[in-house]
Amino acid sequence: MKPILTCSTEELVLLLTLCGHPETARGMGESMLGEKSEEAWSIVIN
Repeated sequence: MKPILTCSTEELVLLLTLCGHPETARGMGESMLGEKSEEAWSIVIN
């Protein structure tokens, strides 16, 4: 079966955030970018 949609990790983090799963998005983002401050994640996720 061919995938219908392919996205980067960054795009997946954004999609997770927009779909109401900010903690999952943050976990994935931190595994990719390293730990960030609460303020930095607030800017990214909100």
